[in-house]
Amino acid sequence: MGDLKEQLNEVEFFSEKRATFHAAEISLAVQFLHHRRILLRDLELENVLVDSDGHCKIANFGLSMSLQSRDTMWNAVKYGSRDSNKLAL
Repeated sequence: MGDLKEQLNEVEFFSEKRATFHAAEISLAVQFLHHRRILLRDLELENVLVDSDGHCKIANFGLSMSLQSRDTMWNAVKYGSRDSNKLAL
């Protein structure tokens, strides 16, 4: 249990199987949010919690945005913070 960064620091690197599992769960979680028009802008290892069964939970939605229209999304990318060019939608 704990966050993904703590777990990675303990073992130095994940096996391919474990990395693939975590990547798939994170990808599905982000896809779930995007389908609900929520833009997650602070996805980092410290914000991915791992439960006792090894499943990922995304935490810290403080910088997230709820998007009402496609224009809103374009404006968030075009006029957002200086790191907005790193967004992958």
